[in-house]
Amino acid sequence: RNPQRYEIIECNTQSCAPGVPICNTKMDIILVVDSSGSIGFWNWPKVVQGISAIAHQVNYAHVQLGTVIFSSGVETYSVLTNDVDEIKRLYPGEMQKSWMGSVTNTAMAVAHAMNLLVEGGRAAEGAKQTIMIFSDGYPCCSHGARQMTEYAINDAIGAGIRVIMVPLGNADTSFIGYLNSLSSTDSTIPISTFDEFVEEETIAKLIEKTCDDIVMKPVGYKANVVIKYDKLG
Repeated sequence: RNPQRYEIIECNTQSCAPGVPICNTKMDIILVVDSSGSIGFWNWPKVVQGISAIAHQVNYAHVQLGTVIFSSGVETYSVLTNDVDEIKRLYPGEMQKSWMGSVTNTAMAVAHAMNLLVEGGRAAEGAKQTIMIFSDGYPCCSHGARQMTEYAINDAIGAGIRVIMVPLGNADTSFIGYLNSLSSTDSTIPISTFDEFVEEETIAKLIEKTCDDIVMKPVGYKANVVIKYDKLG
């Protein structure tokens, strides 16, 4: 080759993106979402965004997902489903309208989540069952609220359900310690701000801590992540 005409130029020097982690574990997941007054109406859109991101990083060939929203009362936002079209419709869907803004009745929400797991059946034979609780404050404000919450969570763990605690927002260290004392082993994942909750790295961490089997969806992959029979979709 002619050295005067031959030239080398570096290109694509950036590191390769590892892709997006997708939960590929056979499991049923109920997301229990605090919409009490302490969350704050102004923070609720970020909570909805974060919850929706989790819902779209799941392989519904193996997973069923449902959502409970609570404050003083409890709303079934979604029963357990692996219906791809339903997931697309619901997350975020009309969740923004489910803001409640009252006290924090965590015990009722956990009991309700357990009922949904029983009624929904297993995603697959031997599928694991998980309740993820997203909250920013102590159970409040009825008599014995904390004790009732402890009973409800102990019942869930005793039934073989993994309980994952996600302290949200400005949760203090004592509250995080309280949730850690209630959750299953190695199952407390603090999120320090609501802005952090919507970050891709945070959603990836939640998926990786929740699911034993992870597949990586390449960033440039065109298919929707909830394609039911595609391990990467």
